[in-house]
Amino acid sequence: MVIYDENLKRVCLIEFKANNADEVDHEKDFLKLKNEEKDDVNVLRYFIEIVKSYRNDTIESLKGKFRFKGKLTEIRCFALEGKSRRNIKNEGEDISRMFN
Repeated sequence: MVIYDENLKRVCLIEFKANNADEVDHEKDFLKLKNEEKDDVNVLRYFIEIVKSYRNDTIESLKGKFRFKGKLTEIRCFALEGKSRRNIKNEGEDISRMFN
């Protein structure tokens, strides 16, 4: 997604992924965020990942895939059902802090 200002100048780039997609899919999206307007540090760049729930291995898997992000890209990650626990229904959770 691209957000433009009133002068049709790019001000924000956003890429979305869901359910801990493959590494190559993450790499492709991070490459787009790095290359688009690469000389303009004023363009905000966000990568948003949505997972149903997570466990420790999910976090480690995503950390490996997030290594492709550029220095200007902000990661936001949300678990719709929070941490996966046997027989316990959880509310959603912003887990972005686990990737800083």
